[in-house]
Amino acid sequence: MANVIIKSEDRKARESATLSQFGVNPGRATAQQREWADSINGRTAEFERKIKAQK
Repeated sequence: MANVIIKSEDRKARESATLSQFGVNPGRATAQQREWADSINGRTAEFERKIKAQK
């Protein structure tokens, strides 16, 4: 059975923005490029949480 991730609208918007920032058309992005953008967004969110916790 395949693992399926159901993404929220906010998560999809962040993914599209990240792809666009790196010059990838979100409508034509490959699965690997989308996974890469999702990974970047996850790490960024983790970093932001750590910074907020230090304040």
